[in-house]
Amino acid sequence: MTIIRAVLGTLVSVVLIVVGIVLIRKKGKLTSSTDSGKVTNTPGCTSQVDNNVTEYQCNNVVVSYVVAGTTYKITFDATSSTDYRTKTSGITVHYDPTNPKDGNINPDDYTFAGWVTLVIGILIMIIVWTAMILARKYKFFAASEGVATGAGLVSGAIRHI
Repeated sequence: MTIIRAVLGTLVSVVLIVVGIVLIRKKGKLTSSTDSGKVTNTPGCTSQVDNNVTEYQCNNVVVSYVVAGTTYKITFDATSSTDYRTKTSGITVHYDPTNPKDGNINPDDYTFAGWVTLVIGILIMIIVWTAMILARKYKFFAASEGVATGAGLVSGAIRHI
């Protein structure tokens, strides 16, 4: 049973590691940015306070920004701690340098998600193979692993009664 877990854990780990590497290497198209963004229209913003934190829901926010002397506009919906009715300038807009009208206030960067996925894959691999080595080397560890599996099966069966 331990070997099957190690093999399955290895397969899951390899998939996560490959996905992590792909996400890290993936280049978004919004590679340039400008701080010239200005809110030109906020037709609907509502606010909600939860645990002394105010969160704003703004629909159809229009931001204009300038790239190489040309003004572009983007429209988006936002749920954030930024009140776009009062923050009217200095908004960072990320855009495609080959097509500046393709802009967004959020970058299309997948690096962080890639690193998280990669680390999770590596940790799963380490944990699975460490458990297998310990179970092979120490009978007590193998017995306790079996007892834990049995206890999990019994508790699951009891919950479904």
